[in-house]
Amino acid sequence: MFTGFDKNLTSYVDLSAEELALIHQHFQHKTYRKKTLLLSSGQVCDFEGYLVKGCLKRYYVDPNGDEIILQFAVEDWWVSDMVSFTEHIPSHLYIETIEETELLQISNQSKELLFQQIPKLERVFRLLV
Repeated sequence: MFTGFDKNLTSYVDLSAEELALIHQHFQHKTYRKKTLLLSSGQVCDFEGYLVKGCLKRYYVDPNGDEIILQFAVEDWWVSDMVSFTEHIPSHLYIETIEETELLQISNQSKELLFQQIPKLERVFRLLV
């Protein structure tokens, strides 16, 4: 489950086996069914996720009620509403699974704790945005 995740992170910075083990402790593995809303407009986004398996879409609904897709996320991609996640404000976006999906998710609190424990991780997440 963490193989692709580890390769993704170490493509940005060198991380020891001990650092990777610590990082793994802060990510939760979650599985979602097809057509599951992970984020709805008006909610505060409480996760940043690495897509292990599956596909999802990030979109908003325009004033005419049309779905405007901003991103399709596939395996080995990251997904979140970064403005909502980092600033703790309500999102105007939706994040929905297109098929059964596995994510490794981290909360803002865990992410900040990891930055204190492994400062070079800040570089990774800056580059991901």
